[in-house]
Parts: sequence; structure tokens; C-alpha cells
Amino acid sequence: MKDFNSTVTLEKEFLTPDEACRLLGCSRRSLEYWKKAQGLPFVKIGSFVRIDKAALLDWFRTFTIKRGGENNG
Repeated sequence: MKDFNSTVTLEKEFLTPDEACRLLGCSRRSLEYWKKAQGLPFVKIGSFVRIDKAALLDWFRTFTIKRGGENNG
């Protein structure tokens, strides 16, 4: 029998918008802009918005700048 406690992840997979802002160090206004204009991945279920942490970090990394000024995306 599988031990349930061994499969529980302590780290959250889905973030609220406020948690995503804290993770990225941005304002809520920036996050809303990125959702509408820049393709930030999110899920809306009823009035709840959740953001997949892994997808958010992957999306954010596409905007990183390499040395020499080249865009990584």
C-alpha cells in the first residue's frame, strides 16, 4: 500500500495572484497587464484565479536577458 504522506508536496503548485506577485516581485497591476497583453498563463474557475507556479516561472524566464543584451525568448 502506498504511503499517502510520502506523496504530499509541501510546496504549492497553484498560486493566487497575490502569491504570484510576491514570487515575481511585481505589482498586481503588472500581473493583470501580463495576463491580458503578454500571455501570462492562468486559470479562472468561477471568481477564483489560480496560476500554475511552474508555468509562471517558465513564462517569466522567456523574458530574461542574456549577457550581451540578447533576448532569451
